[in-house]
Amino acid sequence: MSLTQKIMATTHHKNYLNTILQHLFLDVPPLEYKYDQDPTCWQCAIYLDSVHIGTGEGINKQHASEGAAESAAIYLRGQYPEAFR
Repeated sequence: MSLTQKIMATTHHKNYLNTILQHLFLDVPPLEYKYDQDPTCWQCAIYLDSVHIGTGEGINKQHASEGAAESAAIYLRGQYPEAFR
C-alpha cells in the first residue's frame, strides 16, 4: 500500500496531516493553530515553522481545525509531489 493510500484511509484531516508531516520530515516541526471567532463561525489557520500552510472555517473550533488541516495537507501535496508517488 502506497503512502497516499495509507493516508487516504484515515478519516480525520488532522491525522492525515500528521502522517504527511511524519513522512516528509525526520524531525517534525511544530504546528501552530491560530483561531478566531466571529458571530457565525470559527476560523483556524495552521502554521508550520511560522509559514501559513492552511486555513479552515467551521461551526466550532474542531470543524475549523479539521478544515485547516485538510487545506494544509493539500498545500503540502503541492509543495512535495514526489513524496506522494
